[in-house]
Amino acid sequence: MQTAAAREAVLAKAKDIATEAADGQAVPVAKVLSPLKQAGEPPKERKVADQLLKAGKDGTVHVRRKGRRIQIEFDGMLDDDELRAAVDQFLAVRKESAL
Repeated sequence: MQTAAAREAVLAKAKDIATEAADGQAVPVAKVLSPLKQAGEPPKERKVADQLLKAGKDGTVHVRRKGRRIQIEFDGMLDDDELRAAVDQFLAVRKESAL
């Protein structure tokens, strides 16, 4: 089991990938999800990330900025509304104020 510090490092890496993307930029799905599916995540979150990686091997995600909130949207990869809602919640991140 990973330590809390290791888990935070994994989440920070995924957050950096999302926050570096410009509004509306398409980002390869694996680039966002790979850090999030590492062992430090709870089993349910790992399962969601694994399912998305399988479903969207060639897919992309689109980063949408809404103030300080960053919403990551999946480009036509999912039909399951419940899974999409879980993933949206899982991947919603807050951008740290750089100023």
